[in-house]
Amino acid sequence: MRAHEQYRRLLARRTELAPPDEARVQRHLLSCEDCRRLAADYDAEDALLRPLAQTCPQPGLREEVLAAIDRPTGPVHIDTRPAWMRTALAAGLAVVILIAGGAGAVSWLGHHPAQSLQVALAQKGYQFLSASERARIRSIDAERMALAFFPGKVTSVQLVKVKNTSAPVFGERGRLCWMVSISPAGGPQLTQPGSDWLDSGSTQATNLVQPSTLVVFVDAKRGNFVLASTAESA
Repeated sequence: MRAHEQYRRLLARRTELAPPDEARVQRHLLSCEDCRRLAADYDAEDALLRPLAQTCPQPGLREEVLAAIDRPTGPVHIDTRPAWMRTALAAGLAVVILIAGGAGAVSWLGHHPAQSLQVALAQKGYQFLSASERARIRSIDAERMALAFFPGKVTSVQLVKVKNTSAPVFGERGRLCWMVSISPAGGPQLTQPGSDWLDSGSTQATNLVQPSTLVVFVDAKRGNFVLASTAESA
């Protein structure tokens, strides 16, 4: 089983393999039907992504990301107070917020940016499905991937299983993705009508889109860019 998992990892980055590793993968595929199906799925996905225009990250981004990964973190604080005490303190804080903020505080506590985005994206054909799958990619890594394509400020991140009948890249049964919403930095985003990196519901008649929010879907298992959409910030 451990050896089988090793071949699955090699298939996930097959385009980067050295000739000896590629030869090992080909020999394994001759005797493994599961991996042949997985390889076919990867080939179909690569065929969909191949026409996409290549986006060049800003200079030095790779070095910054790698340095951030290697940077040591501070000590982890573990709250050793009894559960009843933590619950009481949290309830007390909520009361203070409600008293201080009045109706505005109630509105803020009930607002969830990712949920608002789901409502907006549903108008473009997106369906959000229930899923019991687990992500293999951390949310912070999904954020870094999204920001590599679209610099700006991340406003929310949510794990979702999503499908869209007008976007085959999500598949017929949906795809587990990190949904990263970004407030874009700078001016409008340059695109072309029918661009493959942007869903059809967001493409404009001109070659400029200037959204208040960009929603980026990153595959939660492989960590690759899937598709982007535009939305008005709530």
